[in-house]
Amino acid sequence: MSLEIIGYNATFNEFVKFAEAQHTAGKDKAVARFEKPDADGLGGIVNRTIKPGSGDWVGIGVGRLASLKRANNITREAFMNAVGNMFGGVDHIPDNVKDAMKMQDYGKGKPLTARRILAVKAAIDAVKLATFQSADTERIALTMGFVKSEFPKLARTAHFYAQATGLSELDALTAVAEPNSKPNRLMQYGGRFLDNAENFANGLRLLDSFKDWFTAVRETKNADGNSFANAQSFTDLNFYSHHATHDTSAAFERFVFEELAINGAHDLSGTDPEKLFGMKDNAAMRFFGTNRQAHFTGVMASVPPEKRGAIFAVFDKLSKPLPETKEDAKAFYDMPLAERGVKGPSLVICRILRHLPEIESLMAKGKLTEANIVKTLCPDMPSSDWTIGGLNDFTHNVDDVAKTKMRDLGLDEDNVEDLGQNIRLVMEETCCTVDEAVEAVMTGKRVAPPKYMTNATYDIYKLDGTTKAARAQLDGDGAGDLFRAYDYGAADDPKNAEKFFIKDKDSLAFGFTFPDGTSLKANAGVHKGNIPQILDKLESLAGRVHPRQQTALLFAVSQAGICALKGGLETYGIASSEHAAVDFTLSRNDKTGDITIRYTSPKKLPFSFEWTATINVDGAVSTTRSCRSPSSGPPRSMSTAPLAPRH
Repeated sequence: MSLEIIGYNATFNEFVKFAEAQHTAGKDKAVARFEKPDADGLGGIVNRTIKPGSGDWVGIGVGRLASLKRANNITREAFMNAVGNMFGGVDHIPDNVKDAMKMQDYGKGKPLTARRILAVKAAIDAVKLATFQSADTERIALTMGFVKSEFPKLARTAHFYAQATGLSELDALTAVAEPNSKPNRLMQYGGRFLDNAENFANGLRLLDSFKDWFTAVRETKNADGNSFANAQSFTDLNFYSHHATHDTSAAFERFVFEELAINGAHDLSGTDPEKLFGMKDNAAMRFFGTNRQAHFTGVMASVPPEKRGAIFAVFDKLSKPLPETKEDAKAFYDMPLAERGVKGPSLVICRILRHLPEIESLMAKGKLTEANIVKTLCPDMPSSDWTIGGLNDFTHNVDDVAKTKMRDLGLDEDNVEDLGQNIRLVMEETCCTVDEAVEAVMTGKRVAPPKYMTNATYDIYKLDGTTKAARAQLDGDGAGDLFRAYDYGAADDPKNAEKFFIKDKDSLAFGFTFPDGTSLKANAGVHKGNIPQILDKLESLAGRVHPRQQTALLFAVSQAGICALKGGLETYGIASSEHAAVDFTLSRNDKTGDITIRYTSPKKLPFSFEWTATINVDGAVSTTRSCRSPSSGPPRSMSTAPLAPRH
């Protein structure tokens, strides 16, 4: 059955998913092929897979077909049918899409590359963008803060919402554009919810179901402070001692629904909330319900949902099975955390991100064992205890391991103590080994973070992941982060830890320069009155429809973002804190909607640093950083490290 142009059908999505993965891996010329042909060698991709393999030809199944040309022809034929389904048949494919498909190549045995698939997707998006022609709809979209590159997704979501509710397309679009509305949230979760109107309608229903179910779980937990006394479900039992509060519901919803969006094992038409959302059946709920710890949920939020499965699998493998009866529950939760599972999730998640390809390979080969996991994640572990106990011992005492290494390198004890605390920060920020962290602290050598790591390490449970909560972090009760502009000290002089570089305390402030040229300062003194205006301008910069971007932006100018200084400037012998004064220069790309923050040192400091954070409309953050104090050189003792002059 043909689908509306507003939506991609599932078959076409499979091709696009393959192509985008290859593009991300830098393999635009990767060839799409099927695992095996259907009986007639044509058709859709029922019971097939499209994925890359090893060797020069990216793709699998060539050896099972009569020839390479036949493999290419079968794949191109299926791709043409997939595209045709969106337009009511192959004969109705628009000319610009046909041009992108290079129809003249069909039947000639030429390969279908990832680059060609993405070119066709762009052409189809252009056709859909052309349907977004009403002056009213464009006005609404632009007023709310959408950029034109988002119009196809907005139009698709509004179309499905109109079908699901009977609203007009214009009213549906207005509802979708409303921040944190149900259709707006489903648009953010994406995945299967944007495949067709039926899935979207189920998503709307499930949002209501989740709210009621989570409220019931929370009330069970809070009934007498002992949830398993009144537990009616597996989730009730296992929320004991965890923070299932009203304020955390937004964060739980996000992770659970992003799992539903990508995991076909969940029946979106199902009606049992415990089976859909509960800790036994939903990997995201199980993980976040049992591994809550500050400063890593923000990192997890920046990892694409399809990549989180490896993280969930590692924690499942290293944890004892959760209790299923009230009799087992008390004994389980009285057990020391280290005996139940991972003791320090934050550092372990960082290690998984650094070794993600190896972990995924172990999963694919069925070799994700406890010993293989620990060996893979901790090659720098001083012992060979490849067990969860050995892992917990290493992550819990990594500061001591680093201090021993610094003593071996000749640092005096005062500096070992001063700088030892930075080792863990460098490791959690870059996912590096102990040796790499020590080298960074000793020499200032930068360690590149792995993919998906960001500096926005805020805890979205404590702060519930909303713009309101992020704003309260900055301006809460007159004592938020923007009130606390602290100075810098010299880490190389422990006897003068209170030495400051800026003597005029009124000059200690956070400086903001906005795209329109406006410059404002914020602190607890003479610039306190600017803070509400600064926050309003930050929110409007993101656009009303981008709550994830708004939240990430506000956190990025809070202590969560400034925390990048710790483990950064300290590597150069300069003491800072997460409240250290910083100047922010903001810009927004009107085409993509990306916001870039340039962090620089206040002008009165005798040293200089600079780094950037680019925040996409979906809230994902990418960073670069450099400190110009001092320049690179041979290993040095931090006790004698000079401060480099400002350039």
